[in-house]
Amino acid sequence: MGASINFKTEDALRQAVFDTAKSQLHVRERTNRNDHRDITKYNQAILLPKNAFYCASGLYWCHLANGVRLPIAAPGAVFSWFSDQSKIIYRRSARGNQRTGRKPQLMDGVSLFQSHVEGYASRSWDPDAEYIQTIGFNTTGGKGTVGGVYMVRRRLRDVKLMVNHITPYFETLKALKNAK
Repeated sequence: MGASINFKTEDALRQAVFDTAKSQLHVRERTNRNDHRDITKYNQAILLPKNAFYCASGLYWCHLANGVRLPIAAPGAVFSWFSDQSKIIYRRSARGNQRTGRKPQLMDGVSLFQSHVEGYASRSWDPDAEYIQTIGFNTTGGKGTVGGVYMVRRRLRDVKLMVNHITPYFETLKALKNAK
């Protein structure tokens, strides 16, 4: 796994993580029990059992494959992706959706349902859109599909939170590089 300090721009890093996630779109569970050799790879990369739920571990693995070790305490636990309030950039509230910081960008984390995370899979953000595009691990591609990795169209009203771990990570790397 290469060092992410070699990425010249944050956009290049985000694109690399997205391209890695997109390369996993072939993954489909064989017997609906989180059973595919690549699922084992995602989970073992962060020391989880081979057939554990993999929405978070799959997304984190895409970062690891590009040399990125995001500072998430338990990267296989969805709640851990959203525990640092300073990284929350979007929060659904009773009064409507509220962006709380930077605009969502490619491969920011998207919290859905009770405990599920996907990557934001668009290069632009429209806060008034009815739908957003995500790439999800341990999900389905719609009616009649098995669990796996899919590009998914999600209702924005179903999004609880969005989080940006990549920008702070990249800024820290840049600062370290400039300090040398």
